[in-house]
Amino acid sequence: MTGGFAAGKSTVSSFLHDQFGIPVIDVDQAGRRAVEESPAVLAALRDAFGDAYFIAANTLNRKKLGERVFRDEQARILLNRIVHPAMVEIVLAEMKQAAEVTPQAPYVVVDAALLFELDLHKKMDVVVTVWAPLSVCQRRSARRDGLTKAEVAARYQAQWPMAQKIAGADYTLDNSGARADLQKAVRHLHHQLLNRAQQKRRRS
Repeated sequence: MTGGFAAGKSTVSSFLHDQFGIPVIDVDQAGRRAVEESPAVLAALRDAFGDAYFIAANTLNRKKLGERVFRDEQARILLNRIVHPAMVEIVLAEMKQAAEVTPQAPYVVVDAALLFELDLHKKMDVVVTVWAPLSVCQRRSARRDGLTKAEVAARYQAQWPMAQKIAGADYTLDNSGARADLQKAVRHLHHQLLNRAQQKRRRS
């Protein structure tokens, strides 16, 4: 499950979890774990960005670093080079764990804004992209996060172009309208994914 910044992918993932009990792996959370739990990652970040981006000895100032990488492409590339391998390792371990702990689940959702950037799409059976126009994302994020239009646009543009995410998807959900419309589309998607999961099990 991927999508643009504030497009609503986590809303879709949460709905699938709450309504149908589908396990969800949050890749943003994996990113936080990669930083908080890996001394090697923390050390590499300190070497790359300096003490100014740390609140305490082993606590990264995520907000300050985030503000920099969204306006500085080279800093973003460097951050990704340090953190992404550890993120992928955590996500793959969580996917394996989810399959073992909830074998009755028909499928598992990997909620990942950076699905393509991390090459995680190659590990998926199905890719779903959640889409909404930038103007809608800006309005939602201003209400949810207090971000300005320029800040949302910077985050939106820091990710893969939406056209590429849609082209790389098996399914696309339009989240430009009312929540009820999105929920109807997600229910339909769920039934399609159930059918695909059943077909896969018959073949195995």
